[in-house]
Amino acid sequence: MAFKIELKSTVIPFTINGLDFEIDGSDEKLKAFNTKYVQLLTEVKEEKSNLLENENKYQDFVQEAMDELLGTGSFARLYEQTPSVIILFDALNQIVDSLMLSILSRVEVESSINTLTNKKKKSALNWLVGKK
Repeated sequence: MAFKIELKSTVIPFTINGLDFEIDGSDEKLKAFNTKYVQLLTEVKEEKSNLLENENKYQDFVQEAMDELLGTGSFARLYEQTPSVIILFDALNQIVDSLMLSILSRVEVESSINTLTNKKKKSALNWLVGKK
């Protein structure tokens, strides 16, 4: 008997203001984005007073993070619809929050499945050796 196992896709679809995007949810991409996003938040916090004076630098921060996560040119597509860096920064934070919830729910489901599977394995093993 052959078992067929299909792996889930690492692509996570997002629709923002009617525009469709795909996020590469592979470990490598998520780690790279996390590093860049934390760096962005740190720089924004450190540069807050300067950013208020220099809107271009603030926009560069948001654009870099959004393009890294959603793909090159995504910031421009969204900015065309909503020309506000502050609103797009809020959207970026919502995307990150949603992404983290998605990843956590996958981990929780896998954890529940593993727990259930381990119980079944133990029951099957006990049955095989004649224990109840």
